[in-house]
Amino acid sequence: DKEAQRKKDASDVRHQIYALILNFLPLLGVPSIWISGREADDLIFVARKRLFGSFRAVVISGDKDFLQMVDPVTWVFNPMTRVAKRRAPGLMITPENFEQEVGLRGARQYLAYKILVGDDSDRIPGVPGVGEATATTLLHLYGTLRKILANAAKVEAMGRRYAKAVSQEGKETMLRNSQLMDLGCRPLSAWSETRGAMVRKLERGEDPPDLSVLERVAMELEALSFADQVNLWGVPF
Repeated sequence: DKEAQRKKDASDVRHQIYALILNFLPLLGVPSIWISGREADDLIFVARKRLFGSFRAVVISGDKDFLQMVDPVTWVFNPMTRVAKRRAPGLMITPENFEQEVGLRGARQYLAYKILVGDDSDRIPGVPGVGEATATTLLHLYGTLRKILANAAKVEAMGRRYAKAVSQEGKETMLRNSQLMDLGCRPLSAWSETRGAMVRKLERGEDPPDLSVLERVAMELEALSFADQVNLWGVPF
């Protein structure tokens, strides 16, 4: 049975990864961080932005989601990209070469682009009818999603495929994708008032809060407790 074999293969790979993390990497003096049930890109973002944000770091990955992390002290190296006229494989993305190599003006614009076009590898559909060329043109013209929506009349006048970006369906897709694809979610401070109001409602026995708010608060609190867990895996500060 193919499905049973697929599950067995996946289980074997997981065991190999755990053995590598727990047994082999410590012998090489390589610290590691992992939390069962959490994706590596989320943990890398939290570790970088909340724990080790004061010094320069390079994220090594072929996952293009990490491009949204590029800033003056965070570079992304893709070892699987081959650059013409260079013998060594790999491409380092920095703020200085971001537009030349990626075709967009910085990490936040790259995230906006992904929100518009979606991500097939993560099975996240983009705005219906908006492809790569349409998204790139809109972002080159207006810069951000907020400005695209603020100029809805001008965008609609550009033609039907552009108008889909500012339709109601387009707005709803952008909102959903921004929550799914932004590694940063929202900063904790933005939730302090919401969280306080939620706790007061619970104390007074009022209507239960929105479960999505509860989930987001839980994620943020977990991110804060992440620093306390790091020392368990011997990560040097």
